[in-house]
Amino acid sequence: MTTVCLVRHGETDWNRDGRLQGLEDIELNSNGKRQAEMCGEYLKRECWETIVCSTLKRARETALIIKDVTGIKSFFEKSSLTERDFGKLSGLTPVERQTAMKNNIKPNEELKDFRNRTVSALNDIAKDFAGKKIIVVTHGGVINSLLSYVSKGAIENGENLLKNACVSIIQYDNSDWKIQLYNKMLE
Repeated sequence: MTTVCLVRHGETDWNRDGRLQGLEDIELNSNGKRQAEMCGEYLKRECWETIVCSTLKRARETALIIKDVTGIKSFFEKSSLTERDFGKLSGLTPVERQTAMKNNIKPNEELKDFRNRTVSALNDIAKDFAGKKIIVVTHGGVINSLLSYVSKGAIENGENLLKNACVSIIQYDNSDWKIQLYNKMLE
């Protein structure tokens, strides 16, 4: 059995302000660092073997804090776990995004391509760490995409708001993925 704990990165100033984050390399704010520490405290109750994270600062910072709190030694970064490339929509508030989309401004990365990338990353992790317990620190869009895939669409991509530093756990038994825990908040 392969167990993957999906962790959304801690809060950034853009999260706090409701701005869409894509590939922008934004750091955690003080609340985000506190959230990552709380997540690490929660996760150290079990024996996790490695951490894999997105290469963007907000995910890497979260992962490194969790690594320090839990004492996990094994750590990898994976560029295929980065957030969707939203192009000119990045940095916009929800109201600004609605206006931009009415003006036919779209993300740079097609949703289908994004889903293929994230599912491929998950399958690579399951293969590379077969039979292990892995923490994957990434982004809300990535986790939503993976949960949609694992649930066979029962959890629809983008339909659910994943809070910063929330935890979801999925398991693979060499034939199928199953959701064990979904969007657990630690605050």
